[in-house]
Amino acid sequence: MKVQKLFIFIYNFLALEIILLLFSCNPKTIDNSVKLNSLSLAVVGKLYFLAPELDSAKCQAIGACDCCAGNLLFLTDTTFVAADYCMYDDCYYKGTYVVIGNEILFQSDSLRVDKVTNEETERDTIKFDSTPFSIQTSKYKTFKFKWTKFECNGAIGFKSDIKEMPFATPDYEGKNNFIKSINKDSIEIKLGLNELKH
Repeated sequence: MKVQKLFIFIYNFLALEIILLLFSCNPKTIDNSVKLNSLSLAVVGKLYFLAPELDSAKCQAIGACDCCAGNLLFLTDTTFVAADYCMYDDCYYKGTYVVIGNEILFQSDSLRVDKVTNEETERDTIKFDSTPFSIQTSKYKTFKFKWTKFECNGAIGFKSDIKEMPFATPDYEGKNNFIKSINKDSIEIKLGLNELKH
């Protein structure tokens, strides 16, 4: 009797192990992780330009208005730094992101660095010794935003839920200048961006 109970126990245990093994090898789960990694790998190290309009022939976001354009650089597979450009004030912030399927969900940090034009210097071109701008650090409420992937002429673009800048497309020529401007004004130090320090 004891042998028969032991045999039934071992039989049930092996059946449970086989069922668990089959569910753990679900191909759907494996496909989702591959998609997540391929989109993550596609954006890491890339700079994107954000703007209100899309030139679909060139697959480029475009915007020639005040406070409606920006850049976002994917630093790692979980962190980013971004800049929103205005005529008299450029705003820099960093944050984290996660890729889920064809979407990227962003969360900003509360630290923000503003590069504000000195209006007195702007009006008086004779003052050559004046600083043309000031760098101000402040804390703001964190915010979230989302990008949804689309493909355009072989490039990966994104539709953003940011009302003023609904399109994000690769900025192939601006990455070096973006990093130089952040380093030149020590914005990377103020934001704590170890990835971009000199």
